This record gives sequence, C-alpha cells and structure tokens, in this order.
Amino acid sequence: MALWVFGDSYCIESQIPREEDFLWDYDYNWIDYISQGLGVGDVRVVSQHGVSNDWIFKHFIDSTSDFQSGDYIVVQLTSSKRKWFFPEDPYLSNVTNSFGYDHPKPVRQAIDGYIQYLQNDQLDNIQYTAYTYASMLVAQTRPDLKMLLLPGFDPVPNVIGNLTTNVCNYELDNPSLFLEKHKGFDPRLNHMSHENHKVLADKIVDFFNNGTLIDLTTGFIGNLYK
Repeated sequence: MALWVFGDSYCIESQIPREEDFLWDYDYNWIDYISQGLGVGDVRVVSQHGVSNDWIFKHFIDSTSDFQSGDYIVVQLTSSKRKWFFPEDPYLSNVTNSFGYDHPKPVRQAIDGYIQYLQNDQLDNIQYTAYTYASMLVAQTRPDLKMLLLPGFDPVPNVIGNLTTNVCNYELDNPSLFLEKHKGFDPRLNHMSHENHKVLADKIVDFFNNGTLIDLTTGFIGNLYK
C-alpha cells in the first residue's frame, strides 16, 4: 500500500535540497503528516515548482499501471492558465506570470504573442474541466483505490475552497507585499506555515478514513504575517 501525490509546488517534499532560505527548516510537511495518519510508509511524490495541469496529468496517467489495490492517490490540480510549452522545462509553465525568467528574445516574443492573441479563459476552463473529469473517471474505474482531487487554484467537485485563496493567501495580510519583500520567492514550504500543514493533513486523513467532505475555507490559521 502506498501514498501517491501528484502536483506543483504545493506538493514539494519536505526533504528536498534548499536552494533558497525558507522561513523555517521543515522537518515535516502535510504529506508526511498524511503518511503518519494513514500508517503508510511508502510515499511516492511526483511534483515540481511551476508546472501545469498537462504535466501533472501526464505523470498521473503514466503511473496508473503502478497503482496497487488499497493505494491512496492525491492529484493536486494547478492553475488552468499554466501551459507546458517547454517540454524540458516544465517549471516554466506559468507563462502569464514568468517571475522574471530570462527567456531568449524570440521565446519572450512568442510568449507575449500568446498572451496577447491566443490566451483564452474559456479554453483554459474547458481544458481544466477535461482534466478534472478524466481524473475522476480513473477513480470510478478503479474503486479499489482511494483518490482525492485537491484544488490548487481553481475549483474541483466535492471540495470547498482551494489552497491558494483559503490557505496560502489567508495567512498573509497582503500577498503582493509579502512576495515583494521576499523578491518573488515564497519562503513557506508548500506556501503554508507549519501550523497549517497539520490542519490540511488532518482534513485529508479524515476524508480518506471517513469520507468527510474537505472544506478548505475553515480551520486554517490566518493573518500570520502582517
């Protein structure tokens, strides 16, 4: 029996090497707490900063043949605006907000042209919905698995709220100023403080054990940073 987690920076493991200074040294994150709460020692995390739903879904589908009966699966979907345009650099998927990445001029021009002429909210929503229901179909066809869709930015069925609005930004008095102070880098592992890692994990464990609806709009500690 294993715990599988697929997602973006909300799912980065607590043991990753530190390229930047986090606010604390995290010994555990919400994934570790879920592993403890469910009594599952085999944890398999497939995640990367800044990736799109294309990347997340590909790795989720590629792994389905390795899922075993009784496995726990968490698929954390990200912003519908992210696009996997650079196959070898999936972390550059946040094209509508590139965070100062130094793209070559032709690439930057192509991105600007996409944003100006091709980016389409309606199409983004259609693709996001397709990934959502395709993931749910996997859960229906594999009733031997316990599966959760976790919303990073946009809504998913059967979960109230999302990780960005109701956890990440809820901790901050002013999210824009917070990122400006830290030069665009969020120094919280998985964009949340120690306390809220445990809150999120408890909700997910309760969902897996008891089928309790996950409500991300309640129970979290807010206004931790003024």
